Amino acid sequence: MIMAHLPVSVILVYCTAALLMPLAAVIHRRGTVLLGLLAVLSALILSLLTMGPVLQEGAMSYAVGSWPPPIGIELRADALSSFFLVVINLMAT
Repeated sequence: MIMAHLPVSVILVYCTAALLMPLAAVIHRRGTVLLGLLAVLSALILSLLTMGPVLQEGAMSYAVGSWPPPIGIELRADALSSFFLVVINLMAT
């Protein structure tokens, strides 16, 4: 169940962190730095978790909002995209 949502989870981590940044700045002076580091590390872990099933089972597809692909947005994680997702998150760390 959770594995089916992995392609969108990295995007949601960064969007959630972006929405919480102003609140983190109010709570603590370095709150934004800590929240950013937490978001990057979480995204790195999720991208590594995405890469495992993709390499073992093949490409994963995720229909955003449960709309079918011709109408809605479909996220697709294949071997190349999951590799670059890990590389980008490693460089962000």
